[in-house]
Amino acid sequence: MEDALRALAIDLDDPSADLVVCALLLASSAQSQRLTDLLGSLADTCRDEVAMRLRVEAGRAAARSSVRTVALFSLGFAVVLFVVARTYLAPFGTGTGQLVLLLVGSCYAVGLWLMTRLVRPKPPRRLLGESR
Repeated sequence: MEDALRALAIDLDDPSADLVVCALLLASSAQSQRLTDLLGSLADTCRDEVAMRLRVEAGRAAARSSVRTVALFSLGFAVVLFVVARTYLAPFGTGTGQLVLLLVGSCYAVGLWLMTRLVRPKPPRRLLGESR
């Protein structure tokens, strides 16, 4: 039974499921008279945790949308400059201009990378098994 429960925890790959599997592991190894009470309180805890995760994910979705907007607006602005204002971009045709363009582009790329890293969730810590 223990192997099956651990395999279930790995298959589910969720910290909330790990709590339930831990309770079932304890109940299978020892006589647990209050397993129903424990599972009931775990259900309440999991419900609250899932509600919190949904709120956090909604906030992250708004931030991802902002990152997408910034990236698309910047790309669109660069294209418009390239098509409409070639004289404005003429200094970037020199060697020094190319170095400055490389520096600015690198800073911009690092900024976008940091912004996307902020909106990506970190994998939660697990009690049983390893995250995939």
